[in-house]
Amino acid sequence: MKSLTAAQQRFFDNAVLFAALQLIFDSLEKFGVPMYPLGEVANTTSGGTPYRGISDYYGGNIPWIKSGELRDGLIKESEEYITDAGLQNSSAKVFPKGTLVVALYGATVGKTGILAINTASNQAVCAITPNNRVSTFFLFWFLRYKRPEFLKGSFGAAQPNISQKVLRETLIPIPTTDLQKEICNFLEIVEERQKGKKDFLLPNLPSPLSNLRDIVARIEELTARIEEARGLKKGIMIDARKILLGKYGEIVKGAKELPMAEVAPLIRRSVQVEPSEEYYELGIRSFGKGTFHKPALTGASLGTKRIFRIEAGDLLFNNVFAWEGAVAVAKQEDHGRVGSHRFLTCVPKKDIAISSFLCFHFLTERGLQQLGEASPGSAGRNRTLGIKALEETKIPAPAIEKQIWFDRLQGKLNLVSHIQSETSAELNALLPSILDKAFKGEL
Repeated sequence: MKSLTAAQQRFFDNAVLFAALQLIFDSLEKFGVPMYPLGEVANTTSGGTPYRGISDYYGGNIPWIKSGELRDGLIKESEEYITDAGLQNSSAKVFPKGTLVVALYGATVGKTGILAINTASNQAVCAITPNNRVSTFFLFWFLRYKRPEFLKGSFGAAQPNISQKVLRETLIPIPTTDLQKEICNFLEIVEERQKGKKDFLLPNLPSPLSNLRDIVARIEELTARIEEARGLKKGIMIDARKILLGKYGEIVKGAKELPMAEVAPLIRRSVQVEPSEEYYELGIRSFGKGTFHKPALTGASLGTKRIFRIEAGDLLFNNVFAWEGAVAVAKQEDHGRVGSHRFLTCVPKKDIAISSFLCFHFLTERGLQQLGEASPGSAGRNRTLGIKALEETKIPAPAIEKQIWFDRLQGKLNLVSHIQSETSAELNALLPSILDKAFKGEL
């Protein structure tokens, strides 16, 4: 099953809360709740960083937080501490417990937090102190609602960032104090339920938001069903992998072992580089995720670089950098592509082995260990798969009939994987569709 990106997974994990935030704050504006610039209902300021070149400024007893420590929750401790001298000789200042903070830039730009301790901060953290017209927790939820908009409108080439000016000019609906409390309580329970605490009952909301409770409950129900279906499909693929490993173990049991040089000799099909021609280079994804085509390269840009022709059925190893699991079988669509000096290309002897079986072997625990042993150097970019070491690596060579049977089993399970991937994509698209209907009032 195709895995989600980290951003997509965060969206699914927080979908119900995301929906509740948008429904509530959009409704407040829709129903004519008075809107004010945030700067009219709260004061903003930021911290500072003591000079790193003076060691006496650090290691004291004053907590000092950075933007990366803001994770939309209570801040109970800091990663670093500064001294009184560091505080006095910088623009850092101590903010009291209960202060709302928001990250202005960095990886967590727009993330919020509420101080559970008195602490100073660096200049990437904005401290917000509301007046008596708005509660700290209401502002906290509002800023979480606005984060996608802040990110979309943020500026800066190196990293996204927002400014205190943007925050102060942001319009915020200010309902009655009682309604603010009801909203905060509702959103807190929505978040707790998303963390699995289903014993927290979803409360009702007062007018004019009274209908939103049922909509959020419905979104929660549908999201749970989607997550259950996604989990079942993931489980099917895990079971398929277990089946393959089990059958692999059966057919290699007692099989003779031969060096790779005797099973699938290394081959190089040199390609003459013509300056006027284009070459579509082949790449390999790590951990057995197959091949991919890199953008076209002209012969002129390749210069004297050595490249080699790929044929369907070749067993390919990426011998530089991403050695672990960087093995694949060239498919028919890869035929005629080229590989650079980073490739090791092996062609199995037809009466001894087939490529798909060898590829599977090198993605088992033992196969990965063998690739590691054949790759001198430290972990990471310095690791290179050695030609001689690979040729001497001994691998099981069961009867060719057994390997062909295993290849057919792989094909059937790969078909299941493809079907699961398609249905998973449909499930992944279903949730945004549900949310879109909810926001349009069609749910």
